[in-house]
Amino acid sequence: MLKGLGAAGVAGFAGCLGDDGDDELYELDFVYVEDSIDIPIYLAGQEENIWENHGIDLNVVIAGFSRYVATLPTEETQLGAPPIFEIAESYSEGHEIVSFGPDLVTTNRVFSMADSDISSIEDLAEQGGTLGVPFWGSAATNITRTVIMEETGIDIREDIESDAAEPAVLLNLLEDGEFDAVLLFTGSTISALAQPDTYQPIYNPAGSWEEIAGFPPFLSHISANRVWLEDNYDVAWNFLQGWDDAVEHVENNLDDVMDSYGLLAGVDGADEVERAKELYEAGEITAPSDSWDQDMIDSQWELFESMEDLELISDVPPKDELTLTNAELDDLAN
Repeated sequence: MLKGLGAAGVAGFAGCLGDDGDDELYELDFVYVEDSIDIPIYLAGQEENIWENHGIDLNVVIAGFSRYVATLPTEETQLGAPPIFEIAESYSEGHEIVSFGPDLVTTNRVFSMADSDISSIEDLAEQGGTLGVPFWGSAATNITRTVIMEETGIDIREDIESDAAEPAVLLNLLEDGEFDAVLLFTGSTISALAQPDTYQPIYNPAGSWEEIAGFPPFLSHISANRVWLEDNYDVAWNFLQGWDDAVEHVENNLDDVMDSYGLLAGVDGADEVERAKELYEAGEITAPSDSWDQDMIDSQWELFESMEDLELISDVPPKDELTLTNAELDDLAN
């Protein structure tokens, strides 16, 4: 059995034989972040043994953010879905991560109170309003900052009175009048969307970037360490086939899946579950792996370039070296 380099990571062939006696499953640990709306894809897919149908014994570990972002750079695992900032930061530090599939669409929104006359970012800037964000270093905050700058020319950190606060209390601070608008992480976004009489969305970075670049921005990419990937194109390809089947399973069984995994995904209560289901059904959570073509990749690298212009990242990872389209991976794997 081949062992991964990390203490908790395992990547190798398990002695699981099929009916013909010569099938083996490739053991693969996959660390994902807590409170993410697409957790059900990974956990329901694992529970249904979907990846086993593609030759992979997948062990999904749900972890805190610090461990999640470190798993590929430290080689605890070799394949994952890191946030795009980690891909860029790792490259700047000499560690190459290859993106070969879409993961989570940026589902975050900016909200004001429903009775507020602030209904856009321009209103917020013109009226001298205040903005709360969840950590300046988060992918959600910096993607939103980048898209707003590209669309409106407004820098939410420099041109608006803004401050970071704990993500879990941002809605409370909005209600208390500490902020006139807040940018929310995914779980809180769904909570706010489920209460339209209380909160109004005033900015959707995914929709705006899709108008600018043709595709929504992804918070994370399905990726792998380059050195490992070059010896395991077939495993990466099979992972994507399992991913597509898991997405299809979730979309076809949303009621049962959300009942089982909604809380782990940060979704609580019937109204929030319904809103999460609407996002899944509208294709606003993720995208099929075969949509990861050159046009989609170009749109994501345009986002990297805009981030570099804002000095949010040090370097843009080289697109030609550190991406594979779905078709290119298919050719290499098969």
